[in-house]
Amino acid sequence: MKIFLTLILLCANLTASACLVLQKDDNGKKSHPAIKHYLEGGDKKREIVVKNVSNDTCQFIITKTELIQSRDGSYSYLPYKIGQDVPFSLAPFMSLLDEKGIESFSIEQRLAPGEVRHYGLQINIPIDQNTGSFQAGYKIDYLNGSTSFIVGEIYYSTKQTQVSPQLRFLKFDKKKKKLAYAVANKGNAYTFFTMNLIYTDPMTGFESRGVVDEEELYLFKANIRNHLLPGGKTILSEISLKSHIRGLKKQFEEQFPGQEFPEVLNLTAIPLYGIDYENWQNHKNIPLGLKSVMIQTN
Repeated sequence: MKIFLTLILLCANLTASACLVLQKDDNGKKSHPAIKHYLEGGDKKREIVVKNVSNDTCQFIITKTELIQSRDGSYSYLPYKIGQDVPFSLAPFMSLLDEKGIESFSIEQRLAPGEVRHYGLQINIPIDQNTGSFQAGYKIDYLNGSTSFIVGEIYYSTKQTQVSPQLRFLKFDKKKKKLAYAVANKGNAYTFFTMNLIYTDPMTGFESRGVVDEEELYLFKANIRNHLLPGGKTILSEISLKSHIRGLKKQFEEQFPGQEFPEVLNLTAIPLYGIDYENWQNHKNIPLGLKSVMIQTN
């Protein structure tokens, strides 16, 4: 059975004061938000190449993670645990390798200014796996308190499976404070499409996925629902982020009193494709490929 794989490596956008940046590997491929790598076959390998671009020693930890759905319906990348049964987890098939080729769940490293390190990303999905959508990732924590993410995702399917809709792009309009996005489909599908929106500031570690009102969490979301998407059709949508930004500013001031609210935040969108299964008696959201964009808050 022919299996098609798509690997997406997504790195949260860093400000100039962050100590690490991703470099091109030996094949000239550099990871950044929404780069897609089409893979085919069994064992696949990639390199994660990082460089300390600061004037100080950069100390960090790379940790293997997997995508976990919370009770409120949101998704987070949490540390991988052996034996933990997570549906559609790619983590058991992924390996993080140090420069000596030794596999590890986490790697702690100190880099001098200008120093470069190569890490291995190895994927080995059993050839007898059925169709599905699998996710996993790597999380980089800086020991100075700021956080960044490198997320690796894999999707694979056979010709017999329905092609899911794709999030084509995210664009932020600074003047109107609106997020524009487009959803397209190669096949014919009646789709229920939504996105969880996560806002982060890598330098402070601030992260928010929603607002709390009377002890209930309301997730930041953007939707395209109840649309028939024939082959080749694209639906353009937009959402105002003004209320999100107001809520984020209030949350930031509560968590970091006395600090200035960041003028730029990283926005990560987790598209969710709604499907019905078991004779249309159940509904399930499957995470699709992530995309990231920087937004201005002022």
